[in-house]
Amino acid sequence: MNFDDRKRKSWREESGVSEIVGNILILMITVVLFTSIMAFVNQIPIPEQQTKATFDAKITFLADGEKADLTITHTGGDSMEVQKTLILVDIGDITKPYNLTADSNFAGVAKWKINMPWKQLLDGTSYMSRIQVTVVDMIKHAVVWTSQVTGGTGGSPPNIVQRWTDSDKATATPDAVLEWDDFWFYATIDDPDGDLNTSAIWIDTHQLETDLPLGTSTVRKDWTLEGSNVYRWAFLNIQDRKLNASDLDGNLIFIHAWDEAGHESVSTFKMVVTRLPIQPVPDYPDNPAQPVGESGLPAWLTWFSEDHGFGIYAEFLNRTVNPPIPLGIADTNNPTTIFVKNTSVPYYPKVFVRFASLSMTNINTQNRFTVKDVRTGLTIAPVYTGNSTASKPFYPHPTAGGSASIYECQFSTSNLVTGLWSLGLEFKNSPASGKPQLMFNASQTIMFELEGSPMGFIPEIKVTNKPDYSGTWGERNTPFEVSSVDKFKVYVLVSVKDATYPPAPGVAEVRIVDMNGAAEVYGIPPAGAMMSPIKKLDGYTYNFSIDLRLNNGQQWKSGTNSYTLVISKLNDTNEGMYSLSLQIFITGAGSRADFFVGTTGMASGNGNFNTRLYSYYVQNNNLFTTRVLWQSESTPGASTDFTVTALAAGDVDGDGAKDLLMGQAASNELYLF
Repeated sequence: MNFDDRKRKSWREESGVSEIVGNILILMITVVLFTSIMAFVNQIPIPEQQTKATFDAKITFLADGEKADLTITHTGGDSMEVQKTLILVDIGDITKPYNLTADSNFAGVAKWKINMPWKQLLDGTSYMSRIQVTVVDMIKHAVVWTSQVTGGTGGSPPNIVQRWTDSDKATATPDAVLEWDDFWFYATIDDPDGDLNTSAIWIDTHQLETDLPLGTSTVRKDWTLEGSNVYRWAFLNIQDRKLNASDLDGNLIFIHAWDEAGHESVSTFKMVVTRLPIQPVPDYPDNPAQPVGESGLPAWLTWFSEDHGFGIYAEFLNRTVNPPIPLGIADTNNPTTIFVKNTSVPYYPKVFVRFASLSMTNINTQNRFTVKDVRTGLTIAPVYTGNSTASKPFYPHPTAGGSASIYECQFSTSNLVTGLWSLGLEFKNSPASGKPQLMFNASQTIMFELEGSPMGFIPEIKVTNKPDYSGTWGERNTPFEVSSVDKFKVYVLVSVKDATYPPAPGVAEVRIVDMNGAAEVYGIPPAGAMMSPIKKLDGYTYNFSIDLRLNNGQQWKSGTNSYTLVISKLNDTNEGMYSLSLQIFITGAGSRADFFVGTTGMASGNGNFNTRLYSYYVQNNNLFTTRVLWQSESTPGASTDFTVTALAAGDVDGDGAKDLLMGQAASNELYLF
């Protein structure tokens, strides 16, 4: 009998066991790692959901474009937390932040919801300003919405191209506008994006249509479309309205065009009107005829900078000249700030203010004149005479101005009480294409008194660069110098009727302002080291000083320029308030600097043939102007190189030029250059 020998299977074989165990281990590791990753991810904070909201922004310009009403309306999306909403308004390069909580219309309101408007009056704008609005969620530190409201060149705004006038639209070519002619104004307007908003095209004629009743709008949307992109406005009944060449010629029409995306373009057109030949009226020159001074400028004006000047004069009353000079002519021989009234005759003197400029050939954008009571601070509307009006106080004057443009304002003192008055002049031009806008600001204090009145005192300001308050300084040929050694401090003297004892003078503010109206220095004495306290110098004078190096406003302009020192409402225990001003010249720190340079050398032995430069002169910060003053050739040796240990500059020989004294180590010698 045969039996099969059958053995038990050995479980020691490793092939099947290792696969199972390995798979289990891999699974366990995967579970552990995934669990750890999930635990880590669960600890990461969930990002906040972004606020989504839309707004609509509109702007309306006021006051010749210098102010603007901005309205932003919430039109959809999430509501904004009033406490945490910030609105940024960019006007050109200036950004102004506004918090909703500061707006009284949002007082007690928790959220800025749909259809709720936010309004703000903006200052410092112009028709050409680029204005952009950004709404920021301060909780999430994220920009919710931003849009350019107007101005600039981004976003393909409308194009305002050809502009012209035509006195006879029936002819094929434009005809010149004659005095008292009706005429039509044309403008070609298109938009490269094709989204021109024809309901938002208008012209502003406030410089032309000055005959309209008070409150009548000069914003005109009454255009007629000719062809595809030519818009026409009619100016009719000119003769019946008594609009002559002087009302129209040289004035501007402002053209506005918007697109559907909210971009605006603004352009201007200068009227040219041909005067009809009429019986000439003699144009009486200033009497006696004044010469033209240096550089072709009127010598009878005070020139406060290279470009601008003005003067104040009384009426010429000498009736004995032949031929006789009519009334209403300025006596430019005698500039004055004192005007005497005679109420018994009666006679109220006229005041003539002249402004001249080499660079401002027009003052169309701003032509403003103010008369302010120094004692009360109230502004009074003057009684204008001659060609001056409330809307255009200064008018072009035909007097010989050489290469300068001359403007005059004249007014009567009939409605002004005796005392001190401050006259303010503010001008801006309409620049040519690609040119910057120019401006001019100045003020002058004048006095009115009654004939025979004992009131003959006028407080005066005097400035000097001497700590003992002697002499005078600050004129064109003796300017203060910001970066000098001894001319950076302005010592100010104010003469009063009597300086009280104990001295108790007070002042509202002291300013030094430039011809653009910006303040370089402002404060109430004492103001740290910048302004000293006002003290009593003698029985008739108060004094204080200003350190120009510590200016806290605009930076000084480079070169020599004219500034106005203004002292507002100076008073003491027994005198009224005086607001005084004085023109002073100041030389700002320029970019030029010259240097003497000395090298310290190697201070060790020299192993080569070479040339050491020990002293040299660098002119105007420019290394290309370096001039070697002293050098020494070195040969190989163990001796120590010479080194420069000290330099000093000064006028050693008294010839007015700087000399250099150099000290040299090792040789113990001095060298004079």
